[in-house]
Amino acid sequence: NFCLMQRTKLHTLRPILFYMFLCSCLFPGSNMVIVAQYDEAIIANANMKGFELCRIGRTAECVEQYSISLKLYSNQSTVYFHLGSALRSLNQLHESVSAYESSVQLAETSGDSKVMINARFQLGMTKIDQGQWDAAIVEFDRILAMDRNVILPEALYRLTYLQHFACNFTRREKLLRDVKETVSWELSAGTSKMTPSQALMLLDSPHLYDLSRMYSDGHLLAARQLEGHTRPWFWNLGDFLYLTGFSVSSYGAYSPQHLSVTDGRLRIGYISKDFGFSSVGQLLPRLFSGHDRRRFKVSAYSVGDKDGSWYEKEVEEAVQHWVHLAGVAPQDIAARINTDAVNILIDLSGHFSVSAQVALAMQPAAVAVSYLGWLSTTGAPYIQVLSVSLYGMQL
Repeated sequence: NFCLMQRTKLHTLRPILFYMFLCSCLFPGSNMVIVAQYDEAIIANANMKGFELCRIGRTAECVEQYSISLKLYSNQSTVYFHLGSALRSLNQLHESVSAYESSVQLAETSGDSKVMINARFQLGMTKIDQGQWDAAIVEFDRILAMDRNVILPEALYRLTYLQHFACNFTRREKLLRDVKETVSWELSAGTSKMTPSQALMLLDSPHLYDLSRMYSDGHLLAARQLEGHTRPWFWNLGDFLYLTGFSVSSYGAYSPQHLSVTDGRLRIGYISKDFGFSSVGQLLPRLFSGHDRRRFKVSAYSVGDKDGSWYEKEVEEAVQHWVHLAGVAPQDIAARINTDAVNILIDLSGHFSVSAQVALAMQPAAVAVSYLGWLSTTGAPYIQVLSVSLYGMQL
C-alpha cells in the first residue's frame, strides 16, 4: 500500500513518513524496515520531482534531484540516463558522458537492454557534440551488434552518416545496403527515423523521393491541424493551377489577389532558415541584389536564428522587405506572407525547416518554388516548381 500511494501521490509523503515514525515508536523491532522504506520514499520522490522539473524546463533543479537520489542509491541505470540527458541540455558534456557511461554499465549488469541501447545512443550523440566522431562511431557500432530494437535504425543512420565526417568507411558498402533495406522497411510502415541531412547524403533517387513524400505528408497533416477555415488565406482552388499542369494539395489555397500586380512589379518572397553564414547564405546576397527593382519587389522571410554574420547583413540590405520570423508558428508565418500578397514564394531550405514547410503547405502564395537548399525534389504537392540547372541535375 505504501509503495502504491507513494508512486501516485507525492503530496502524501509527509503523512506516510509520520506514520512510519509512529510505527517505529510502537514497534521498535521494525526500525530497519522503516529506515529502508524511508530511503525508498525519498529516492522515489527525488526521481519523480526531477523528472517533472526537467519536463517544465527547470533543468538545474532537475539535476540536483537526480543527484540526491543517486547518493542514496547509486544502482539506478534509468536515473543516470535521465541525469545524462539533463546535463547535456545544460551543455555540461563531460559530466553528461560520465552519467551515460554509468547508465550503460548498470544496464549491462542488470540485463536491461532497452536502457543500455538508449544510453549508448545518447552517449554517441554527446560524443558528436564534443567533436569525438570516432568515439561516437564506436558507440553506434556497438548498438548495431545487438538485436534489432526501436532505436536501431537511428543508430544505423547516424553511424553511416558520421563516417563521411570522420573519413572512416569501414564496412561502407554493407552499411549502405542496410540503410536502403531499413528505409524501405520503415517507409512500408509509414514512418522513418532518418533525418533530411542523412537522406540527401545516403539515399539514391527512388528512396529519397519516397522519403521526401513522407516528410511532405507530415507537413500537410500539420498544416491541416493548424489551419482554420476562417483564416484569411483559406480559399477554394480555381482553375488556374490545374490548367497550367501544376500539382496542388487537395485542400490548399491561394487568394485571387496574388495573381494581380498592383504597382507593376511582381512580388517575390524568399523563405529560409539559412540567410546567415551557411552554404546557401553565401550565395544569396548577389542573387538578391541582381533583381530589377523596377520589375520585382523582393521580400525575405527568415525562420532561422540571427547569427549577425556579414552574409545576413548583406541579405537584409539587398532586399526591399526583411521579416524575421524565427520561433513564429507556421500558421502565423503563412498569414504574414499572405498579408504581404506575395505572388511567388521561393523556398531555400527544403525539408531542413519544418516551420517553413508547414507554412508552405498552407499555400499562402499563388506559386511556390523549391530552389537551392534541397538538392532534389521535395515530393511536396504544395510546391509547384523545382528550379534546377539542366547541367547540374539529370531530369
